[in-house]
Amino acid sequence: MELNIGKLTEDKLPIKYILGIQEELDGFPNAFDIIHIYATETLKRPDRPRNNFTKHSLINYHSNGNVENAEKGLEQAIQLGLIEQTSFEEGKEAYSIKINPYQ
Repeated sequence: MELNIGKLTEDKLPIKYILGIQEELDGFPNAFDIIHIYATETLKRPDRPRNNFTKHSLINYHSNGNVENAEKGLEQAIQLGLIEQTSFEEGKEAYSIKINPYQ
């Protein structure tokens, strides 16, 4: 199956995303929250780089101040094969989404 980061199939979404309560839960953002965040961003802004994001954008714009959880979520996403790190330069860490479990 070809990766389509801008596709969210409602039947594959956990209820927390349908209800919009994921940001209120402990552990936000985890690996799956990160994929959901950027899939939703791609739907809202189709002109953004589709499969790529930076640690800076995740922490500063999408983690609601949960820096520790965001870092754990990135590690978990890499371990699960959902993303891969494409830039290791400190302060400019970048990632590419490899699997969208919600498409």
